[in-house]
Amino acid sequence: MRVLGVDPGLTRCGIGVVDGDNYQNLQMVGVGVIRTDVTAPLEARLLQLEVELITWIKKYKRM
Repeated sequence: MRVLGVDPGLTRCGIGVVDGDNYQNLQMVGVGVIRTDVTAPLEARLLQLEVELITWIKKYKRM
């Protein structure tokens, strides 16, 4: 199973991807932070988060 975890935030949004077949055998696949410009309007920041989250989903999607 692959899980995408998101720690939401508008200025810093934590993101991580974990693989595992049970709760004792987990492996970190990817980890990062999505940062947005604090001076940007809310709608621009939300759009940036959406774009970056979609990028992560496509990058780590299992085929």
